[in-house]
Amino acid sequence: CSSDLLFDFSLKLNLETQVRFRGRLENPQTLLQESDIFVLTSIYEGFGLVLLEAIQAKLPLVVTKNSATIEVLGKEYVGMSTPRNPQEIADKIVMFLDTSARSIALHYLESRLTNFDPYSMESQFEEIYRDVSSKYRSSS
Repeated sequence: CSSDLLFDFSLKLNLETQVRFRGRLENPQTLLQESDIFVLTSIYEGFGLVLLEAIQAKLPLVVTKNSATIEVLGKEYVGMSTPRNPQEIADKIVMFLDTSARSIALHYLESRLTNFDPYSMESQFEEIYRDVSSKYRSSS
């Protein structure tokens, strides 16, 4: 399991007092509210709901480029890095220690939330369903 490898790697680097592996959480919002930054280094991610949750918690995000992160954050987001590039990821984390960079990122991320507000999403899904339904009816 990749989480076991990551845990073993943290031990090898003597980071066991600095890194905590939480596993599955019942209420991730609590952890997000206690955090300073959100890091997601997945090579593949589904929809990216976790990104929206982190943005709502007002966290700067350091993420790797994949279809979900680009869809949610846009190609130009400053906290996006190349997959499998630990130095670039570390540089992005350090970048957010600067309050100015952090503030710019948070302002940008807040603007991205408007693309995913519930009313807009409902409207978009409704349009897709209508289109699929009409195509289905016309082919029957």
